[in-house]
Amino acid sequence: MSAVHLEVEGKLYPSADLDWVYYAPCGCVAGWMVVGTDFTADQAWKHFNDGTDPALAKRDQKLGARMELHPRDALPELTKKCPHTPTWGVPARPQLTDHTWLVNDGYGARRNDKAHLFNDGSRRSLCGKHENRYGKYQAYEVAGRLECATCMRKAANVTEAAA
Repeated sequence: MSAVHLEVEGKLYPSADLDWVYYAPCGCVAGWMVVGTDFTADQAWKHFNDGTDPALAKRDQKLGARMELHPRDALPELTKKCPHTPTWGVPARPQLTDHTWLVNDGYGARRNDKAHLFNDGSRRSLCGKHENRYGKYQAYEVAGRLECATCMRKAANVTEAAA
């Protein structure tokens, strides 16, 4: 069985010697993965995000993130600590006192449900569209979830007004 070879920077490499490198919006390397059977950037994006939420990949691409093929021996020079603020060029979720980011974990939940910001003293989300009855929303699966744009905007407005 012959190995699949791919061209990178004008040279042919066996796919086993190549990695997909994920560049964050700031231009720093934020991750990488073995090529495996992901021979196109679209396949790599889907695999890199476990195929769970295509909206995350779209958001990252809009911010300027990209996937590139590189020979494995180039990884050490590519992997340096990100010096940018915000780290990786992606703004952090606003954190408000007495509020928690939660995601639907109840009946009918989907893996690509968005994270919503809830006031700890009430059951309503900041966007006003969701109610946390019966503990349906949980904090333990929030990482890697796309945030509700309305919750993000309202939280940012509260943060700016407090400053």
